[in-house]
Order: sequence, then C-alpha cells, then structure tokens
Amino acid sequence: MPEINQGRKANVAVIGAGPAGLIVAHELLKEGHAVTIFEAGNGVGGAWLFDSSTDSDLSALLPNRTKVHSSMYPDLRTNLPRHVMTFLDFPFLPSAMAGRSHDPRKYPLHTEVQAYCEAFADAFGLRGCINFNTKVLRVDPVSTTASAAAACYGLLNCNAPCLGACCSSSSNGHNGSSSCTIQQATQHSCSSTVDSELQSATLSSSSCLQWRLIAETCRPGAVASAPDAAAAAGVGAEEHDAAADEQQRQPVTLNQQVYVFDTVASCVGNFSEPNHPQVQGMDSWPGLQVHCHNYRGPEQFKGLRVMVVGASFSGAWAVLHLHYPGQTAEQLLLTVEIKQHQPSADSHAKPMHKSMRQVYVA
Repeated sequence: MPEINQGRKANVAVIGAGPAGLIVAHELLKEGHAVTIFEAGNGVGGAWLFDSSTDSDLSALLPNRTKVHSSMYPDLRTNLPRHVMTFLDFPFLPSAMAGRSHDPRKYPLHTEVQAYCEAFADAFGLRGCINFNTKVLRVDPVSTTASAAAACYGLLNCNAPCLGACCSSSSNGHNGSSSCTIQQATQHSCSSTVDSELQSATLSSSSCLQWRLIAETCRPGAVASAPDAAAAAGVGAEEHDAAADEQQRQPVTLNQQVYVFDTVASCVGNFSEPNHPQVQGMDSWPGLQVHCHNYRGPEQFKGLRVMVVGASFSGAWAVLHLHYPGQTAEQLLLTVEIKQHQPSADSHAKPMHKSMRQVYVA
C-alpha cells in the first residue's frame, strides 16, 4: 500500500474482507481516512468463510475450472493458539465476541475464527464500508495529465489505454468513494513510444497521484433457466442436469464500475490458489485425485487405498481425518520429501548431501 502522508486524510480502497483487510480498514478508519472495502465473497472472513462447494475440477489442475475461494473443511481446527491470532484491540476471547463464540478451546474450529471476524466487523462498524460480491478486476495509476499517465504505464510495461485527467467524480453512497466515468483515454504503446523524459518519472512522484480501480459486482446463481441454457448450447436431455448444475455455479455479473482512490491496500491473502507438487504423470492419472483445497471430509475415501502427498499441516490433518473411526481408508500412504539443502557461506550448518523420500504405511 502506498504511504499516506501524515496529517492528510486519504480515500483508500481495501481489497479483501478477510482478517488482514478488516484490521487494515479498522486502523485506517481510526486515523480518519475514508475506506471502501471490496470483497468478492458474500461475507467477511476471507479464507475462513466456509463453502461446502468445491472447484469443478477436484484436482485443481485445469486452469479453466470453476473455482471456489474457501479451502476449509468441517472439522478443521487452527494450528495456532487463539491468543496468537488475536487483534490488538479486540481480544480473541469468548467474552468479547458478543455471544458468537461456540468453541472456547485454545485451538478452536475454523468456525470460531469466522465468528471472531464477524464480531470484529460488527464491533467497529466495518460492514457499512464493504461492497460484497464485488471483484476487483484491475488497479492502475491515474495521473493529472495523459502524458504523465503514459509514464506510469511505461514503467509498468503495460500496453493498455491510459487514463489522464478525464474523470468526473461523484459521491458513491455511504462509503464516500468516488465514482468515475471515463470520458476519454489516450492509447499508446508503453513498451516503445514513451519518451525519455516520461520514462524518468517514478510512481512515487507527483505524476501518479491516484489509482483507478475497476470492479464488477456479481451475485451467485444461474445465468438463465437450465432448459434454456441447455437448448442454447445444443445439449441433449442426458446432459441437461450436468449443464444445469454447472450453470448454477456461475456468478451473474450485474455491473462494472470505475473508482478513483488516493491509495489501495491489497489484502487478498495467498491461501485460495492451490499449490501443486511436480509429480510426473499426475495430470494424466485416471483415478480420484483431490487437492486439499477441495478436501471436505474423509467420507469419499472410505475403503480406498489413499496416498497423501505432502506432510505439512494440510497433509498431516488429512491423515488424521482419514483415520477417524468409521472413516478409515483401506490403506494409507503418506509421502515425505526432504529436499537437498546447501547452507549459505556464512552458515555453520552441515550440508545435506542427498535427498530422501520416505513412505509411511498406515
């Protein structure tokens, strides 16, 4: 987030209403800044907001799959004690959660963290600043002149139209952000036509004073009736139900809007995009393959021979759940890879000369 000058009240966009976005918004409001929060989901909590649905591709390998944000499963508990997760001026204690607490344990269920985020948002009136079901599409620097805007885009190696001094601002409801209607744009090729004087400009200089943010508001649901969609796509009766189910997963775009802010805080986190190991043949293996992002419980693995790849937090928890009474897999393999490590020159640690792979059979 660009630095805000002391004593100057800024109009700030916060992207994401998870724990990071909520606390950033709260601190900005305490300092008197105007804050607008953009949240793609329908509630606060970010990654902690449980969603029982999964990606359309359980392996999460297909880039064009329908995605869900949450990686939570019903029995997930925190791997940090609650007093470590607390916010400075709002203790993570049942007594402070306005009756929302339901799991007072030191390592509570994920639903307790979600309840804590909701209690925090309500205690400090943050919901009134949030645009729910609103996804930020892009953020660009906006300058007072079209030529200076070209410098900004040139430094970013962007080949998009530049927005100069061509916005008319108006109040946007309760949150005080500026709604912007683009009146003209200067098209240029940033990679080749920005002159030397403009290239010498920096993003922290007066040539880039604000930020243009483009967001679209969506709602969950079907984009049309299932029969109409199937007919339009030429889908037969046998494929009708599958088409309808997939259609129900797609959001409906209601509108796009352009805003201008003095600064932008990106609080989107990094726990919604699956991280894949590099295993030869995994993209063509025909059996059931589920990334932990789409794991929602052990039931579907009962009686199967299961291999869990990775033994960090997600893998270890999956093994424990797969051994719940009545949910035991027929055979369970946990793979652990210890990669070769070469310490730095100033380190006194002994080098590890070879990699090891161990397989534990349960």
